[in-house]
Amino acid sequence: FPVTIESSGKSTVLSYEAIRFKQLHPEGELRIGDLHFDEDESSWLPGMPPGEQLEKYVANKPDKILAHFRRAYALLKDRVDRGDRKGHPFKLICDEFIATCARWSEKEREEVLQAIQLSQYEGRKYGVNITLGLHSLKKDQSGIDSSVLANMDLLFLGNALADPNLKLPSDFDAKLLVNRQQALQMTLKKSQGFACVVRKLGDAPQVQVIPFIDLSRYQYQVSPESKDWYQEIKDWYFSQDPAPSDDEVAVKWHKLTGKTLNPSGLKVLMEHLTGINDTET
Repeated sequence: FPVTIESSGKSTVLSYEAIRFKQLHPEGELRIGDLHFDEDESSWLPGMPPGEQLEKYVANKPDKILAHFRRAYALLKDRVDRGDRKGHPFKLICDEFIATCARWSEKEREEVLQAIQLSQYEGRKYGVNITLGLHSLKKDQSGIDSSVLANMDLLFLGNALADPNLKLPSDFDAKLLVNRQQALQMTLKKSQGFACVVRKLGDAPQVQVIPFIDLSRYQYQVSPESKDWYQEIKDWYFSQDPAPSDDEVAVKWHKLTGKTLNPSGLKVLMEHLTGINDTET
């Protein structure tokens, strides 16, 4: 969805969209803007170490996120100019869009809005898609004009549609949709998912159920070209003075790989690092 309006479940839905894009288009270009990316808690592509996510896909600084939007605009404009509709798919997902906008200059925001506008009018034909995660569609916060909004797919989660000051496309009967959404939500258990309002471009808004998404079921397969994490932690271990403790090694391993070592795993790793084969019970 080119626009996702936030309440509960936004981050999970956006993460699933990133995973699904890589599943459907392994050759495609994925770019993610996440101002609040945390190496210990965030995971756009489960199974991929946080460091590799930052290296390959995720930008967590305003200037780097801006570069992703510039990339989207330049790529799409080039494809439009050349009439190229066969290029590899490109997707940019920007979470916390409004908070990110607040960190750009007025000129930079204009660049970004230009990229969003072009993507809504031409992106579908040329394989360039932008998804935004926001808390509000109010123009004074997002900067998105209503004419651009009318050309977007929209997904409203939680109580996002209930805001009486929200300016919506003309095909929205917000009160009716909110009532239907709330009535449907009351029939659902958490494990069954949650009710939302969806408007695909060209279709009328509908109340639908997004199934419960368990991101732990999706494990990104790290390519053989990925880093040798054991060698990296070994290099780090022997560069420290004094030698790191077991707990420090466990923390470093988690930061490198995104995975938590259980006691037996930590013991084996320490034996390899120190050259000790402890056979005592």
